[in-house]
Amino acid sequence: MKVQLCNSLYLNNTALITQNKKFNEFQKNNSYNTYPNNYYIFSPNFKATNLELISKMETALKDNKQKELMSFFEQMSDTAKKNVKGVVEKFKNNGLTLDNYIPACIKLPQLFYKSSETLGKNVKCLVEKFENNGLTLDNYIPACIKVPPLFNQSPETLEKNVREFVKKFEANGLSLDNYISACIKVPPLFHQSPETVEKNVKELVEKFKDNGLTLDKYISACIKQPQLFTLSSETIEKNVKELVRKFEANGLTLDNYIPACIKVPSLFTRSSETLKRNVKEFVEKFKNNGLTSDNYISACIKQPSLFCYTPETIEKNVKDVVKKFEANGLTLDNYITACIKQPPLFYQSPKTIKEHIDVLRFSRFNNGKEIDNEQFWTQILKYPMKLSCSSSLLLTEGIIVPKMFEGKQIPSALKGNYLKQKLEDYLKANPDKKYVLNIKNIPAETDCAGLLQNYLEKLTEELKLPKDIYKINLIN
Repeated sequence: MKVQLCNSLYLNNTALITQNKKFNEFQKNNSYNTYPNNYYIFSPNFKATNLELISKMETALKDNKQKELMSFFEQMSDTAKKNVKGVVEKFKNNGLTLDNYIPACIKLPQLFYKSSETLGKNVKCLVEKFENNGLTLDNYIPACIKVPPLFNQSPETLEKNVREFVKKFEANGLSLDNYISACIKVPPLFHQSPETVEKNVKELVEKFKDNGLTLDKYISACIKQPQLFTLSSETIEKNVKELVRKFEANGLTLDNYIPACIKVPSLFTRSSETLKRNVKEFVEKFKNNGLTSDNYISACIKQPSLFCYTPETIEKNVKDVVKKFEANGLTLDNYITACIKQPPLFYQSPKTIKEHIDVLRFSRFNNGKEIDNEQFWTQILKYPMKLSCSSSLLLTEGIIVPKMFEGKQIPSALKGNYLKQKLEDYLKANPDKKYVLNIKNIPAETDCAGLLQNYLEKLTEELKLPKDIYKINLIN
């Protein structure tokens, strides 16, 4: 058994050791404890009453009884109260309060007996070492609150952990800036050994190297989802392989799922049971409208974030869109078919999709085409990508460019793909021209005219063009 000696005083006192064992059972199982196998033997200034109070405070903390917690704290020794209040005073402008620092001290009781000068120095020194990489007192104090040993560990040790790990993977896109950002989001990274994190990363890449995973891609994924740095390769391998096994009959393979995980790194961390439920329950809801496990898995591979959405969320999105336009002929069957072809439709908000459909109908009406509902849905749902395009692009394609040259030949420079950028380039090259857009009235339930006006104002402002370059005539 290892012994951590507090206050540099060793007491070979069987009674004291016995007294501390109960407290140490909490420490041994506490995820914040850097030394889970140690017993802590406190010197005489750590009074038995304080130990009893900490035990009571721990119970109050678990039961979320804040008033009791503060009452027990006020009963502690003057030294403990002075130390705690001194640290809070130093960092009160950075988010530290008695309410969030006392729980940190309960999780790591050494903090009660470390002077505010020592702890303040630890914190400020580390921030100074990485202040050019995005670390500040404002974002480091919350990290310390989440992982209390950070208050107590030497800044030199933490600096060594960070710099040595970054050095191992700087050739793969890791920098001090993005690793410090990762550490702020997942504070245990500050005190994990570089060797442990390196092992997590390299072993995982080795397991899936034949399925498209490389160090460069995985480091990029870890930067986006810093929790990955802390997870063992065995845990992630289990998550991935179990999900693939559950849906291999529906077209999911390691070769197409690993690229999906690289695009949406949180998939590496999700349990296969959760993702399986998301897929199967959603398919079950729309199995009578043409949705199958095969075509939904295909949609998820194209748009991997779909794996993460709850079936209830996507169901609401789909049904809300159909409800808004069922009077105009939209049905669940043809909208599900459109979503399968254009998977982002599953998770885009109904408000956004409604706006896009309104703009498409508005454009058709303004270009002299009678809106026959059946014909409209047949045409639009044949190319459902239109429904996912931004409103500004749809307005550019359907209203602005056609109306700028109404009755005239549209210049070749304003045809084809990337039309928004082409319009910007064209306007910059022809700043003295003026355009009148004759816009017909639109249904009262939409705000396409306002949307168009706002977009044109923003466009002319960004391009520094005359405000009167466009004139909109609303025609009854």
